[in-house]
Amino acid sequence: MNKKIKHGIIGAGYLGSYHAEQIKKINSVSFVGVFDLVKSKAQNIVNSKGGAVYSCPEDLLDCCDSVSICTPASNHFEVAKLALQKNCHVFIEKPISNTLSSAKKLVKINSSAKKIIQVGHIERYNPGFVAFIKNKPSPLFIESHRLSKYNVRGLDVPVVLDLMIHDIDLILSIVSSKIKTIDASGTCVVSNGIDLANARIRFENNVVANLTASRISNKQLRQMRVFEKKLYSVVDFENQSLNCWAVKKNQNIHKTQYSKKPINALYLELKDFIDCLKTKRQPLVGINEGTSALEVATKIQKIIENTK
Repeated sequence: MNKKIKHGIIGAGYLGSYHAEQIKKINSVSFVGVFDLVKSKAQNIVNSKGGAVYSCPEDLLDCCDSVSICTPASNHFEVAKLALQKNCHVFIEKPISNTLSSAKKLVKINSSAKKIIQVGHIERYNPGFVAFIKNKPSPLFIESHRLSKYNVRGLDVPVVLDLMIHDIDLILSIVSSKIKTIDASGTCVVSNGIDLANARIRFENNVVANLTASRISNKQLRQMRVFEKKLYSVVDFENQSLNCWAVKKNQNIHKTQYSKKPINALYLELKDFIDCLKTKRQPLVGINEGTSALEVATKIQKIIENTK
């Protein structure tokens, strides 16, 4: 596929605008335009990034090879279903949907449509995490903290589906074992959904992962600590860095560090999606990986709701 990929965006909020900014940087893409229920929001993106404003999603999709779905999660399924019916490849921001049942329906629909669907678990492209997985980790214990300042954006889903799901996806990608048990707790503070949550996942191979997520913190913190045999690693997603401490034969602690000039992870993510379309390979986080992360997140959410 040597021609430029014609790409559109549905949803003109913060993420839609961010997608337009990054997709314009990819030389192999022709930016078609935007649809949003609020026309003025779509117009704002077009005024700065080019393309056209479309009055309905069907008209936009008719002009596209692929589309970014940047709507609220509750609309992901219907928009993705329409995109597949219009023969478009799909990039869906996480979570893949707001319900597990609709995500599974999408999997079934795409088994016939056979389009490339990538789910926006952006931390897979974070340079700190990329450096970490190059070491082929064998975790024994994992601890993740994802704390965010209060923001009205994202309150359409509980914090487990908004923030914790990032770390769920990362952990599932590095632990080669089925889940044995899940314990979880959480509470509502500023919204009608869960705003603060903690989960403890034990895998059948005895790896334990402890996850904390909050959207009412006074500071930003996105870190994962991974403990292996004689090795301790800290991935700092905020700073895109990796620090490792290893016990050598002489029992001294040796530190190694990865840190480079920050890279825009959304650009890397979208560029990889476009490369998947051109080379016909499956994405790093496809529909099955996105559904698996949502399945675990849904279990955690239900445990919290049943203990309230």
